[in-house]
Amino acid sequence: MAFTRPKAAQIDFDATNISDSLIRINSSETGANANDIGIVFERGSHTNAALIFDESTDTFRFISTTHSGAGSTSDINISAHHALHVGGLTINTAYTFPTSDGSANQFLQTDGSGALSFATVTSSFTLAADSGSNDSFSTGQTLTIAGGTGIDTTVSDNNISIAIDSTVATLTGSQTLTNKTLTNPTINAFSGTGNGSITGTLSIVTTTTDDSLLITTTEDSSSAAPVLTLKRNSSSVADADYLGQIKFKGENDADQEVIYAKITGKILDASDGTEDGIIEFAHKKGGSNVITSRFRSDSYQLLNGTQLSVDGTSTFNGVTVNSSQTINMGSNRITTVADPTSAQDAATKAYVDSEIAGSSGDSVFSSDADFDAVTATATVTEDLSVVTSSATSSLDLGTISVQGIVTSTAIVDANVTTAKIADDAVTTAKIPDDAITSVKLSGLTNSSSGVVSADGDGTFSVSAGGSGLSNVVEDTTPQLGGDLASNGNNIAMADNDEIRVGSGNDIVIKWDATDGHITALGTLNIDGADGHEMAKFVDGGAVELYHNDVKKVETTSGGLSVTGSILPEANGTRDLGSASLRWQNIYTSDLNLNNGVGNYTVVEGEEDLFLYNNKSGKVFKFALIEVDPSEATPKIEDL
Repeated sequence: MAFTRPKAAQIDFDATNISDSLIRINSSETGANANDIGIVFERGSHTNAALIFDESTDTFRFISTTHSGAGSTSDINISAHHALHVGGLTINTAYTFPTSDGSANQFLQTDGSGALSFATVTSSFTLAADSGSNDSFSTGQTLTIAGGTGIDTTVSDNNISIAIDSTVATLTGSQTLTNKTLTNPTINAFSGTGNGSITGTLSIVTTTTDDSLLITTTEDSSSAAPVLTLKRNSSSVADADYLGQIKFKGENDADQEVIYAKITGKILDASDGTEDGIIEFAHKKGGSNVITSRFRSDSYQLLNGTQLSVDGTSTFNGVTVNSSQTINMGSNRITTVADPTSAQDAATKAYVDSEIAGSSGDSVFSSDADFDAVTATATVTEDLSVVTSSATSSLDLGTISVQGIVTSTAIVDANVTTAKIADDAVTTAKIPDDAITSVKLSGLTNSSSGVVSADGDGTFSVSAGGSGLSNVVEDTTPQLGGDLASNGNNIAMADNDEIRVGSGNDIVIKWDATDGHITALGTLNIDGADGHEMAKFVDGGAVELYHNDVKKVETTSGGLSVTGSILPEANGTRDLGSASLRWQNIYTSDLNLNNGVGNYTVVEGEEDLFLYNNKSGKVFKFALIEVDPSEATPKIEDL
């Protein structure tokens, strides 16, 4: 609060106490100020003293003045300037003067960091020459710079001029510099022969789209030329060392420099005699740099979701697919395939059609000999009639899969016995899902609902009053031959029953009638279908939450660690803490306050606090008054 007019209760005529922390002078000024501003000290018969801001020179002054202090003036009278005595003085936050005097004839010197100190003037120094003996030179002596043949020196106003005539070589034309060091040279054009070297960074800046760097060779042989070599001469060579890199930089729409692509050379094997190398290609992908392909000495790899897209015909000498992967052809076909020669070879439609030619239509086998004549494995799409010589004759069907072979009239008790059907003769693979229906099993259709059971002789019967297979519980170690489909129903688990995953029951899921539990041996990871990390629960350790494979939240032994910003869902809608639950300490850098109306930043100095008005550009300083700690309100942690 600025001091404008004191109240009567605030004034003590022996000593004036002002409770405000700031005093404002010249508060009525609204335009460009033209008056000197300050405080005049009345000294009776002595000339008055004043601390003023001289508006005409933008300077603070300690002065003697004949001005009485009444009214205002654009140019206050200055009789003399007064000395300023302080314990220490810092100018422009850069130079700190010593607080004690030095010795006679000393001078002020800086340490390069703003601290000034007194030092003794060196009375003598040594003059060294390229040839001849060195000489000692003392203050007070005359230093003569002798020119010599073709060189003349003159002195004027503390300046030494050196003139060189035509007898001395000057670089006015085209000269050859050998073993010369040029510091910060500007080269408008470059040409020449021989070898050259540059220590440091060579920057080439152009303003056209022409060649920025052009290397031309006129050698006529078939050898490679010109050659650009990137060599890393390392004293500790190791596998996976990077050798050199070509970066492609550009700007984004926020005017930021971005590396969009890189080509990198790398060591795969540094062993003498078996050296291998790698060329890596990296791209900016979704805002992050990722390696998209790696050209090794033994393979070309596409990495991090990079796909192979070929517009045209491609020839492969061999394609190997890992056992856990598949090739998805979509709606495309594989053409020009040779006839198969082994059991695992693929066959074309023409080959299959030629193998089963003549199998369409009714097929009758009247004896074992007729059946033995069929040696090819085939699927017959028409009706197949099997006629045996007697009711006791046997027929080995082998691995033939036939649609519609089993009917209520084709199988009678006398024709099919346990001896005629071996244990492994009929499997789920050999009987299609629609091969046996309730119509074809007439002996098992005497009840619309019931339980199928079997006696020890292989006879099946249906008993009414149940649904499904009620005696599955009798199998204490049931196993699945394929995926278990819910078929539109639910899997009901009783309280405290468990779903166990892993050979050692590594993950257990259950409901204990009150709460749900997921128990994991080790770390429980929750990942997306595309492999992205979403959450991680470490047994006896941290809980981690991820965004796009980047960890953002983690519990620690001390609390919670967050990577990134914590934001409310809308502007000005949420609090940090509450009236009854407050945070104890808030550790922050500069404190920014912005409610849309005002915009301030609180900055902590070494001894002071400052308030920056980010809208007007003004800076204010808090006036801090030191008090006895016993009079201060204690901090929360001290209560």
